Amino acid sequence: MIYWSTKVSFSYRSDGEDTLALCNLCGENLVEWSLQAVQKGVHAMAVTHDPEHAETRVIHDLIDFSGTDVLEVGCGDGRLTWRYADRTHSVLALDPDATTIEQARASLPEPLRHTVTFQVADITSVELPPAAFDVVVCSYSL
Repeated sequence: MIYWSTKVSFSYRSDGEDTLALCNLCGENLVEWSLQAVQKGVHAMAVTHDPEHAETRVIHDLIDFSGTDVLEVGCGDGRLTWRYADRTHSVLALDPDATTIEQARASLPEPLRHTVTFQVADITSVELPPAAFDVVVCSYSL
């Protein structure tokens, strides 16, 4: 498991009311924290994405993306894709939600258009060539 410390600003809807909170995840396992949130009735959550760049630093500390072919599972609107795609050979970013894929395509920076492909697909049913990727990135896709 990967642990990191960062401040995450998030809003969630529980029992029909929007609540804004600031959570310091120092030393907490993010997956366990997310599961606890679901158990407490959190129905939707929007995270302010990496205001301190901690997530970006951790990703690059763990993985050298230089020249790699990357499969990103659960890419959403591409919020994580932009943090590493410029170093890769190619990125195939999948998400089952057509709306978020359209958002990702619309915000795709011109210099990355030859590198990144966004595709509406579910990882459980999409056919991918064997051994085609050096790295698989899964973020918020548990």
